[in-house]
Amino acid sequence: MNQQQPASSQQKPIAMKKEGTSHFTATGYVNNGLIGADQNWYEFELLKAATGTIKLEAGNEQDGVLAIYQNGKLVKQSDFYLRADDELLSISLPKGKYQIQVKDANGYASIEPYKLTVDMK
Repeated sequence: MNQQQPASSQQKPIAMKKEGTSHFTATGYVNNGLIGADQNWYEFELLKAATGTIKLEAGNEQDGVLAIYQNGKLVKQSDFYLRADDELLSISLPKGKYQIQVKDANGYASIEPYKLTVDMK
């Protein structure tokens, strides 16, 4: 599962809002009009190893996909649920910086903003 991800339309990941030692949030939209569909990138840093969840809550029009990367390599991906369902990824991670890619499985744009939450303990 060590896949390299091609460059996105975004120059660099957006820092997630830190709401505790290991709780992070972000909101955004998936836009249309981009070849291969839009993808948004976020970044967070764990100061120690932790176990928890990464959740993507999107509108009814979205079939969200989230993927977590470290140093450009895919760590884990979640595309288990269909349109209008949240994606939930249970994961254990060592200390370090991580990037999360958010996109729609079918390349559709979002009408309502999505919410991305990282909750590690």
